[in-house]
Amino acid sequence: GKVKISFSAFELENNYDYLKIYNGLNASAPLLANLSGTTLPGTYVANNDEGALTFVFTSDVSVTKPGWVANLTCEIDAQEVTFIVTDTEGQPVEGARLAVAQEVMLTNEEGIAIVELPSNETYSWGITKSGYLPATGEVVVEEEAVLVEVGLTPAFNVTFIVVNTQQTPLANATISLAGYGEQTT
Repeated sequence: GKVKISFSAFELENNYDYLKIYNGLNASAPLLANLSGTTLPGTYVANNDEGALTFVFTSDVSVTKPGWVANLTCEIDAQEVTFIVTDTEGQPVEGARLAVAQEVMLTNEEGIAIVELPSNETYSWGITKSGYLPATGEVVVEEEAVLVEVGLTPAFNVTFIVVNTQQTPLANATISLAGYGEQTT
C-alpha cells in the first residue's frame, strides 16, 4: 500500500510555520511539498517502494494559527483479474464457483468472473461446477490486469459390472484402471 494525504483545512503562519512532506521513510527522502500559509494543499501519495510519507512540522513561537486537518489513508494497488471458464469444446461454463483470495463468486452466462486483487502477490484459486472435475491453480498479480483462462473437464460416472462366462455378476471383483488405482465391486 501507499500512504495518501488529503487536506480539508490548512492555515499556518505564512513563511514562519511549515509542514514539509517527504516521499519516503525519513526527511532524507525527496521533498514533495513545503507548505505554509492558507492555500489548501492538494493530495499527496507516496511514490516509493515502502509506500511511506514523512511529515516534518516546524513552527516559531510567536503566532498561533489553527493548523491543518487532513485525511490519511492507505491506497492499495489492485488489478482486475478476469477468469474465463469454458468446457472442453470452448463453450462458456455459467455458474462455475470461483474461490480466490477469500472471494467467492459465480461465473456469468459468458463464463466470466472478475475480481480485484492487490498487486504484487500470488493467489491460489479453485473452480468447481457440478458435472465437471475441479480446476485449481495460481495467479500472479503484478502491475497490470490479468486474464486467466480455465478449461473444465466434464466428469463422468462409469459403472462396471463384472460377470462370469454365464453372465452372472461377480461380487468382490477387482478392477484396475491406469492412473485411477483399484476398485472392488
